[in-house]
Amino acid sequence: MRKVIVVDDDRQVGLCLERLIPWKEIDMELSGVAYSGEEGFQLAIDVMPDVIISDLVMPGLDGAAFCQRIMDVMSDVAFIFLTAYEDFSAARLGMRYHVADYVLKPIDRRKIDYLTNLLRTLGHDSDEKDYFFRMTWEQESEDEILRAIAERDGDYFSALFRRVAAASAMLAREPALVRALCIRLIDLYFRAQTDAPAARERRSEALASVRGAKFTMDMLLTTIDLYSAGADRAEDSYYCELCQQVRAYIERHYADPDLSLGTVAAAFSYSPDHLGRLFAKTTGDTVLTCITDKRVSEALKLLEDTLLNVRAVAEAVGYANAGHLTQLVKKRTGMTPQEYRSARAQ
Repeated sequence: MRKVIVVDDDRQVGLCLERLIPWKEIDMELSGVAYSGEEGFQLAIDVMPDVIISDLVMPGLDGAAFCQRIMDVMSDVAFIFLTAYEDFSAARLGMRYHVADYVLKPIDRRKIDYLTNLLRTLGHDSDEKDYFFRMTWEQESEDEILRAIAERDGDYFSALFRRVAAASAMLAREPALVRALCIRLIDLYFRAQTDAPAARERRSEALASVRGAKFTMDMLLTTIDLYSAGADRAEDSYYCELCQQVRAYIERHYADPDLSLGTVAAAFSYSPDHLGRLFAKTTGDTVLTCITDKRVSEALKLLEDTLLNVRAVAEAVGYANAGHLTQLVKKRTGMTPQEYRSARAQ
């Protein structure tokens, strides 16, 4: 059972999470609650948790500094930050430390459900990490891969690369694991080929590309290019699944004013150029278009369902400039935000 600790100077938050999250149901154990960053650090050292849910703004050792100290001694722990809506600057700071996600306060029933699903997903990520370790080291996996290469089993590699894409956010935090997996797949691919000088040269080039990759998941593009020749569905399934993961990330983070192709690519550890071209080729849209469409859709909902002024609506969906949102709403609907709200109220 995976262990979780909560660090928040608001005692009601700890009590709320303790009582309302179905810990046993999601195979998690709440191993302790701390009420300051210093107390949380000591609790983490004692418990060695798998997940830490932490407030970002605390007196003394704040959440970002607390996270950095933790990462210095236990790099495999997952963080979930709790933050007030107004505190997006701190949330963005937290994202630099490979935080799994951040959840906006106040904590209500909907946020509890979101946290529950997020924790369940983190448990699944741990299982996936075990799977990819086995794929990298076990003899049984090696035999399976060699068989699939020999039989040109497109379904096998389609399923494998789709699983890699589904776990891309987790694997982005595991560069050594991704590199080892890619090196093994490349080695096995060429082991199954004739020992011609050209094949040996291609193998050296592929391995050099993986070892020299600046971004973790860029290593996979070299590997998939090799396998797509023998199993063309592998490439397509990987790209489609990855694009679904990108869309899901945008769904969760559209309100962050810094969300962009660059920050999305960083979350998945791809170079912006690679991810942008891959996304456009697969979906027919750019990442920026996807972000804009999501923000405008959410803004229209707020115009219909709330009395927030246009500036507040713009800030709620990630735009600092209300005039920019006005232009986008008018482009989408043919009306200004005020006209749209009036029309929907009739």
